[in-house]
Amino acid sequence: MKIESIEIHNYKALRDVKVNNIGGFAVFLGGNGAGKSTLFDVFRFLQESLASGIAQPVQMRGGLEKLRTYGCNENIAMELIFSLNDSESYSYQLAFGEDENREVCIVYESLKDKNSDKFIFSRKKDSQVVFTDDEFGLGLSVPPNFAIAKKDALALSIMGQLQNQNEAIAIRDFLAQIFLFTFENERDVLSLNFKKGDKLQADGSNLPSLAYDFIQNHPDKFKRIIDRMKHEIAGLKDVSVALEGGVRIKLAFHDGSFQDSFNLLQISDGTLKLFALLILLENPDPPPLIIIEEPEKDIYQHSLAILAEFFAIYCVKTGKQAFVSTHSSDFISSLEPTEVFMLKKGKQSYTNVFEIGKSILINNFVNSGEHLDSLWRDGSFELENGDNN
Repeated sequence: MKIESIEIHNYKALRDVKVNNIGGFAVFLGGNGAGKSTLFDVFRFLQESLASGIAQPVQMRGGLEKLRTYGCNENIAMELIFSLNDSESYSYQLAFGEDENREVCIVYESLKDKNSDKFIFSRKKDSQVVFTDDEFGLGLSVPPNFAIAKKDALALSIMGQLQNQNEAIAIRDFLAQIFLFTFENERDVLSLNFKKGDKLQADGSNLPSLAYDFIQNHPDKFKRIIDRMKHEIAGLKDVSVALEGGVRIKLAFHDGSFQDSFNLLQISDGTLKLFALLILLENPDPPPLIIIEEPEKDIYQHSLAILAEFFAIYCVKTGKQAFVSTHSSDFISSLEPTEVFMLKKGKQSYTNVFEIGKSILINNFVNSGEHLDSLWRDGSFELENGDNN
């Protein structure tokens, strides 16, 4: 399953945004304040809403007034199109706002087969009822219509718990399992304690434990990580991982110029960041979608193009998706136009999204041998999209 398009209305600076033709690897390019973090926050919001309903995530973002586009009183709405395979795609729609008591509530929610245009379920504000179609295999799992007790609870979360609701289950699980990697080289969060069967945490706090697990259970993956690091980091000879006393990890980085190794507190931020990203990209149990903001932080600029290639290889090899935001021209130098989307503030400071892959101008430049990094730096992206702003 993959996300193939996203449409968002009235979510902070995302007044009317649509991103189409999303492939396995999608890079969202733009300057500071362009709306990249807000776009990714939509996925975090959906994850949190699946677990708790929408009221709490709305409150965590300062309430509906601050979450809505400035000066807008309309409902916040979004649509995500998921492709299960080449022939099946589904539309999930969600709109939320306030009821007559000014409490946060879901106004509309639905899951629909895009090919047949038939609803798997739909739910409206007043009735708080989910309507199901027996053709989609519900059978006797639930009555044809039933009420949802909490007005802010997602029907997708509830339907995804019902037997035989395969589409709802798949989409709920996809959203719940999106991995938003937030590691920022904070050494104090790193734990040296080993936990068997541990999975990578979003903040990277258990990187040492994962490194030891790779050594023990995925030595080929660990070797690939180290080989890639040695190619990008001058002087790096090896990385060793040992378990001391059965509970504590010793992670050592060996530089050919020094007799003693370096521990996690001594290595550079760039080395640690690259190590974390490569661990993520070699995950033996990859999530359906990984989302990373500005992976270029702390990494040497000449390593960014190859890092982007590693992401692209990961998506092809695993069949999963990766969304990355950046304001680094170096990161996009080796990418195809179809992999890049440009975010830019337009009129009234609303975010606009441009598909670089649809630009005849940019494609002509690339076909003649130009690279996207130089095209962005020389203003060609602005020339292409200037009339739309």
